[in-house]
Order: sequence, then C-alpha cells, then structure tokens
Amino acid sequence: MLVISWKRWPVLAAAGGILLVLGACASNSARAPAQTGTSVAEKENSRYGTLLRMASSTRASGDPAAAVQLYQQAIAIEGGRPEAYLLLGDTLIDIGAYDDAAKVFEGALERDPASAAAHRGYARALVGLDRPEMAIVHYQAVLEQEPGDVQARNGLGVAYDLAGQHEAAQAAYRAGLETAPDSLLL
Repeated sequence: MLVISWKRWPVLAAAGGILLVLGACASNSARAPAQTGTSVAEKENSRYGTLLRMASSTRASGDPAAAVQLYQQAIAIEGGRPEAYLLLGDTLIDIGAYDDAAKVFEGALERDPASAAAHRGYARALVGLDRPEMAIVHYQAVLEQEPGDVQARNGLGVAYDLAGQHEAAQAAYRAGLETAPDSLLL
C-alpha cells in the first residue's frame, strides 16, 4: 500500500498538474503525423512503408539522427512521394538542422506547390533560420487553404512577433483563438 505524507501532497499535486498540461500540449504538436499525410504510407507493406515505420519508431525513441538516415533511404526508393520528405524535414527541425530542413521542404514544395504540410514545415524552418518575413508568406499560404489550422495561426503569430510586427501577431493569435478557443498552443 502506498502511503503519501501530507507534507508531500502539494509537490505531488503540482507535478500532476504539470503532467496534465504537458499532455494537453501534446495534441497540439506541430509534427502530428496526421497533418503530414503519413498514415497511408506507413501502413503499406512495401519497403518504403517499412522504412517510414522504422524511422518514426526510431525518432519517437529518441534517435532522430538514425531516423534521418531511414527517411533518406525511403526517399531513395520512392523519391516522388511526399511523406518521407515531410517527415525528414520535421526531424531535421527537431535536431536544429534548419538549413537542411528548409532544403527538404523546398524540394517537397517543388513536387507539390499546394502542400499545406510542406508550407508549414518550410515556414518552421525559416523561423529557425531567423527569416520570419519569409515564413509569414508560407504560413499565410497554409491559412488560405486551411483557415482553421491552429498550428499555422500560432506559427504566423510567432513569425510576426519575430519580425517586430506585434499588432499583426496579436491579430493572428486572436483569429486562432476564435477558431479554437480551448487551444493551449495559442
């Protein structure tokens, strides 16, 4: 039987609250696989699908460098498909390789100029490269296609803030909160 001292109760309650908040934030992750269109490719029984599953698992287990190599192998097999590019770009952002991520997302946009996921990822890479003005254009491209995209609204607000356009940033956050009033991301 677990006995908790009354003296430790406030500490445990605070820790539980922090875990609850972190759990709520996880659903707003900018790298949610559903937004990159990976679910179909990851379920298929091909070498490409196997590599994507292995890379996603490796990335989730905390080895993004190994995941990068697996995504690159998937691209070598099926270079015309967008899923591996998007996941590779996101993983490169995770490890702070913003220049490489930007190149990957540029390639994804060359293949599919209307890809909201590629625009969103490219904008994130541009923010990492301290080019918020360029990122604004790509976040706006996402919002033209998907006005309710909370991640793009948040990213747009961040980019505006970094560009020194604080009123525009506040407007972006407010517009996002109108769409998703319970969003912890915004």
